[in-house]
Amino acid sequence: MKIFKDNLLIILASVIAGLAGWQSCDLPWQPGPMPDAIIETEFVPGLNILGIVRLEDTTASSFVYIERAYASNEYETWVDSLPIIKNANVWIAGTRDTTGYIFRYYGEQSDHKYINADFRPVAGETYQLTITAADLPDLSASTSVPHLPAIDTGSVVVSEDGVNFNLRTTADTYLYDVYLLCENGQLVNRFSNDGAIVKELQFKLNNNLDAPLAIQVYGYDENMATILNATSSIIPQSFLETLSTVEGGYGCFGAVSVLTYVLP
Repeated sequence: MKIFKDNLLIILASVIAGLAGWQSCDLPWQPGPMPDAIIETEFVPGLNILGIVRLEDTTASSFVYIERAYASNEYETWVDSLPIIKNANVWIAGTRDTTGYIFRYYGEQSDHKYINADFRPVAGETYQLTITAADLPDLSASTSVPHLPAIDTGSVVVSEDGVNFNLRTTADTYLYDVYLLCENGQLVNRFSNDGAIVKELQFKLNNNLDAPLAIQVYGYDENMATILNATSSIIPQSFLETLSTVEGGYGCFGAVSVLTYVLP
């Protein structure tokens, strides 16, 4: 009996020691060791923008949205009214075709975006963005417009179970979002591109979506792919690097090419 008790005590001691060690380690789903000090960083004033050069048939849907970047302790000030910059000078020009386009702010009429109804981007062209605003550093950026992909119309198969087709991607596209638009909803397939290839895509339908109507393909440039692939942390106090594809400020200036194919 004494031997049994001694063995039991040894086992209990081992379990307790193991639990203590387990608690001192991070579980597989935990973020790992967290810093216990606040790192002071200097806030640098600047413009915070989202600019999209959008190639889509003849639609003039490119835009630039501009705010003033603000420090975290100013957040409460802007909860009900964002710090939108309404009087900036916005200029976009191509590299081969150097024609410059002035984008203007039209308030709520343009959803607080700067637009130019005459601007029609060209596939393969690289565009330069320049923004100036009073009392803030000048912002600049560039983006190259991906060529449109192609759907092999002979490969399109529509059945009660789903829609299958082949997509011919382009080498200058970094990321694709492919939507199957239906009468009562949509399905989406996102994938990173690996050069000019033929990719077979399959969408399985369910009863809630009803009949498929069209396929819509969004091809993103490197800048947009970087932002769309970035992970956002929901863990308090965790570090997340600020992503930006512009110089002299914050935000993203990117390009997207949009293909719409109506199903027969």
